[in-house]
Amino acid sequence: MKKLLVILGLSVMLLLGCVTMNQVEYGKQYATHTPIDFANEDVSATLQFDNQEWVSLTINNSSDTVIQFITDLSSFTSISGDSSKLVPDGTKYIDAKNVQPSVAIPPNSKFAKTFFSANSIYYASGQYGGWETSAWIPNSLEGSSFVFTYKLNGIDKYIIFGGDKSVSSMPKSDKILGTITVKQTYWNFLFLNSVENRRNNLFENAEKEAKEKYGSNIQLKNLRYVGDWNPASLLFYFSMLGFVEDAALTVDIVEIEK
Repeated sequence: MKKLLVILGLSVMLLLGCVTMNQVEYGKQYATHTPIDFANEDVSATLQFDNQEWVSLTINNSSDTVIQFITDLSSFTSISGDSSKLVPDGTKYIDAKNVQPSVAIPPNSKFAKTFFSANSIYYASGQYGGWETSAWIPNSLEGSSFVFTYKLNGIDKYIIFGGDKSVSSMPKSDKILGTITVKQTYWNFLFLNSVENRRNNLFENAEKEAKEKYGSNIQLKNLRYVGDWNPASLLFYFSMLGFVEDAALTVDIVEIEK
């Protein structure tokens, strides 16, 4: 019996130690840059900045010919000269550096897509790990450029946005209405409930609570997620068949500007 208690004690200490290292807490930095416009004889385009991880591109094909947007030739170059591939939304993180298909844009029509940087993707190991993204858009766009490519009548042409054309590159102070923390205990048998599903569930709960308290004209920003190992995990054969997680998500509630 004493030997069993020692083994149980060591198991709990080991698992608690692992959980301490694997706790995940993250926050997103939101900087505001004014949109940048581009126009030539074929297209007009606008680049907008959603936050420090995503940009939104809108292209209007003003020509009388179908143009082919070369998705795979989209890039960001910083003032230091380092370039990174821009990847469209809907792409699996694991496929971020693979070839992306082109898109046909009919005459007199609009094309819109959001992009992230392939260099911002990394894989966090551990029980609470998974694919993560990091901020890649700097607070200052001075000397930087965003390049997108399209083909017209077999000729490659370029949409180039100079970062210097963004009027404001300073971080914006959001009006924070309040902070909400939601908690949930997950019984994750056979590890079937992925970290993405658990975080999405917490986010949905936080969003629902925020709208009930502050109304619908809000955004959730600065997400901070923490996952703690629950001793009930021992019921899953010392966590070999799954685990129990006490998870919490803290978010700032920000009013959307009208």
